[in-house]
Order: sequence, then structure tokens, then C-alpha cells
Amino acid sequence: LSEDASARLRINYLNDKTLYKDISENIGERLQRSQDSDLYVNKRWDALSMHLWGQYTQNLSGRNEGIFQRVPEAGIRVMDMQAGRLPVYWGLISSASRWEETHTALTRLHLAPRISARFFETTGFTLVPEAGTEQVFYYIDGDKDPVRTSRYDLAATLSTKIYKPFATASGHLEHFIEPALRYEYAEGSFDKTPPVLDPVERVTEKNLLSFSLINRLVSMGGDGSYEPFYLRLTQGYS
Repeated sequence: LSEDASARLRINYLNDKTLYKDISENIGERLQRSQDSDLYVNKRWDALSMHLWGQYTQNLSGRNEGIFQRVPEAGIRVMDMQAGRLPVYWGLISSASRWEETHTALTRLHLAPRISARFFETTGFTLVPEAGTEQVFYYIDGDKDPVRTSRYDLAATLSTKIYKPFATASGHLEHFIEPALRYEYAEGSFDKTPPVLDPVERVTEKNLLSFSLINRLVSMGGDGSYEPFYLRLTQGYS
């Protein structure tokens, strides 16, 4: 729509729900139980974005029970913003959505704030501790109390950056090597088993140590910079 606004429309619909089973040679299509159509509109600012998302799911198994429709969802995302002059940053992912099914309906509120900090950048190394939480509330029609799921995350990354420039005909090329060591811990809980609507519901636990090595080539020419090569290798231990 413009440089800072976009819209995406996707339509998938079968008037014969057995079509894939009858003619498709793709095993994934033959076993497909549902398909989605949606309209997604996004507006972006420097450190903020908002979206509106409506979705219709067609059940290919022949029945409509158990299929929740997202009608619709509105969300706000705040990118990492610095807190004054402190080396502390905060961000937020949030959404409110309405879901309807043949026999029930619910409203879901999703909040995921996080904070991080950056230390020792002038020494050649960077330490980034992070903390966040993800809270999801389900207000089911007819129920007095909401169902709630919670997850808490802690992480820390220690990284450094080594680079070497190379002269080219149009400017110069910089090769970056960025090793990083990262630790992540997450713990979740829920009052009652929530309905599985999308990946937000997956309350997972994590205790992970990983090492990453990034190789980047950045071309710095007269018309700006671009990155023709990026390779990230990661090995984790849970």
C-alpha cells in the first residue's frame, strides 16, 4: 500500500472437499485436514507496528466442529526501545482476538513484554541479558473465570565481532565473523488446558545452551550497503 503499510489477501476454498484425496499426487495435500483464507493488514512506524488479521479456516474432513475462526485479531508490537540514556531496552508483543466455533466462542488476550540490556560493548565483547514473560488469557463465553497460561523466559548472550575490509572497484567489502554463546531458560504453567488455536498456546519449557558462528559479507559502495552473503551455524545442548 505504501512504504510503511501493507496488506495481504489469501483465498483457499474447495467446493469439493475430497478433491485433494481424489486427484492429488502430493501426500501432504491428500492428508490435509483444513486450509486457511485470510486478510492481513499491517502499519509500521519507526519502533511500532500494528496489524489487523481476519482468518477463515475451511474444514476438509466434512465437519465444522472443532474449527475455530479468527474473526478478527488486532495487535500492537513495540520494537526494542531504549529507556532514556540507560543501556536498557524494552519491547512488547500484544494482541486481542475473537475466536468462534460451532458450539462455543472466546476472546483471547495475549501479552508478551520483554526487557534487555547491553554491556561491555566498548571492550570488543557484548553481553546481552534478557527477561520476558508471555501471558495469555482466554475469556470463554459462558464461563465466569478466564483460563490463563503463563511462561517466563531468561536468556543471556555473550558475543564478539571480528571483521576485515577488502577493497573493490566500487567501494569495499567487509567480512564479519561473529561467534556467540547463548543460554536460554523458560518455564511455563496453565490453570486448565487451553484450546489450541495457534502457536501462542504452546507453553514450552527450555533449558538450552547454544553456540553460534555467523559469517557475513557486507558490500559498502557509493549507492549504499547490501549483504550478499549470510551464513549462521548453531549447535545447541539441551
